[in-house]
Amino acid sequence: MSYEALIQQAFGEATGGRAWVAIQMLEDALRAAPADAGLLRAMGKVRWFTGDSAGAAACFERAVASTPADASLLAELARTQWHLGRLPEARESYERLIMASSRDLNSYQEMAELLLVMGDSDAAWAAFERAAAAFPGDPNPHLRLTHTAVRAGEIDTAVRMARRAVELFPHVPEAVLQLCVAMAFADGVDPAEHCALHRRLGELTAARAEKNAAPFMNIPDPDRAIRVAFLSTDFRFHACAFFMAALLARLDPESVGVYCYALNQADPVSETFTRLGLYREMRGLSDAQIVAQAREDRIDVLVDCSGWSRDCRMEALCTRLAPIQVNWLGYCNTTGLPGMDYRIVDGVTDPPGAEAYASETLIRLDRCFVCFAMPEHAPAAALSEGLREFSERGTTNRPVVLSCFNRLEKAQHRAVSAMVRVLEGARDSVLLVKDDGTPGARRSFEKRFLAAGGDLTRVTWAPYERDPARHLAGHHAVDLALDPFPYNGTTTTCEALMMSVPVVTLEGSAHRARVGSSILKSAGLEKLVARSEDEYVAVAVGLANNRGALAEMHGRTRERMLKSEVCNANSFAQAFERALRGTWEAWCARA
Repeated sequence: MSYEALIQQAFGEATGGRAWVAIQMLEDALRAAPADAGLLRAMGKVRWFTGDSAGAAACFERAVASTPADASLLAELARTQWHLGRLPEARESYERLIMASSRDLNSYQEMAELLLVMGDSDAAWAAFERAAAAFPGDPNPHLRLTHTAVRAGEIDTAVRMARRAVELFPHVPEAVLQLCVAMAFADGVDPAEHCALHRRLGELTAARAEKNAAPFMNIPDPDRAIRVAFLSTDFRFHACAFFMAALLARLDPESVGVYCYALNQADPVSETFTRLGLYREMRGLSDAQIVAQAREDRIDVLVDCSGWSRDCRMEALCTRLAPIQVNWLGYCNTTGLPGMDYRIVDGVTDPPGAEAYASETLIRLDRCFVCFAMPEHAPAAALSEGLREFSERGTTNRPVVLSCFNRLEKAQHRAVSAMVRVLEGARDSVLLVKDDGTPGARRSFEKRFLAAGGDLTRVTWAPYERDPARHLAGHHAVDLALDPFPYNGTTTTCEALMMSVPVVTLEGSAHRARVGSSILKSAGLEKLVARSEDEYVAVAVGLANNRGALAEMHGRTRERMLKSEVCNANSFAQAFERALRGTWEAWCARA
């Protein structure tokens, strides 16, 4: 007997807001046909629709028992088990699914992603190999799994996957991009190779971009006000928004006309930027439409604030939106784009010799390359309970709280090993780590921590806090922050200093590994900048074991930060404006 009409009626009731009616209809039918796979599948979907995941899983299990070779049912079951956190069962269901449907690409990809979440990178790699073998001409398994591996913190696996993708698909820019991104988090990266890959990425992207030979009609007057468009995916609640707002609010409107080209979906923070310049929604436009709008606006200088971040529009930049194109802020490396003329950095992030690793001409500001404005929602700074007790009584039973509030994929083997050594040297200490809920990231971090000889009982996890004020208030529990390397924090470092928490960083050899140094030196905290891993450990241990000095430093860090060049928005805007004016004068001289 076919129950198709009844099932469709039940779905109509559920989507119409009468799920209880749909459930009653299906229960009545199942009493007559308890093993009917179609009815069980329908009941599972309705249960899922109402939020009853466990009930949905039970229905799918019964349906699979009735028709064990039905691939679509196995897929429903596997995904529901994953959602419920029943990962070993989900793994078994995916194995059965692949056996039942060996030509379903999603099955392989989801299986590999599940294994990464479970922390079994070897099994994930094997699943990846199976997917690659089953679909030899499709780059998507490689791209999707590399991205998942990066977010899960399995950077070694991500780099290996991305290298394989580049070998198999050397002319696919997305494959090269995934390798560039994965290498940004990895230890021991050759900066020359990283730069060469970015140049290759830029060349491939430019070859795919639309060509536009129309000349620019901008009037080459070096003394006139210039129109500057900031192209970003982050005119929203995002770390980069704090840095951009601090700059745009201080640019001289008599000298610079500001345009905000937004590639993001608007949110309440976006309203701030509508008051700082002419705000244009660009998210839904084609590359050709973005180029046409920039030409119509007669933009003189285009400042790209995203680099190769998600939802960027690099092909549009290859076509050229303005006579001068500059990269700043949102990406930790060279873009490699032939049409990107300049990159704004500083003398610490990119010292002499860094030109060898950039496709752009480097413009070094005579101060830190970013400016941080204290958020309106920032709570007052306060000592941790342990430091407060020590300051009042000269003793405390509370541990010293070290922290890492950065994305966990930034804390790779060498950084985690250094953190373990700090804990060993400061015996009365614990490590507070933020968990943003990214599948597999915490498990991967714990695996690296154990491999370095760490004791997980000394690691405390704090949930990711979406409310910005509560997020900043989380620093009240912290005594000393540990900056990861080789990919330093930027916003996390500024936030910690703003909350009067000292930060220890290791100055590395590439831009991504020198941002912490730039911020701390600009804040007058150069003594917290280490030049070797041993020094990093020694500085952190020395402070952790001297609560008096740590409390004294805590008491002055916010004030020092606020009075420093890092927070001097007027000085920063003037330096930034001089840099842009210099590029404009050079173009006028050539025009």
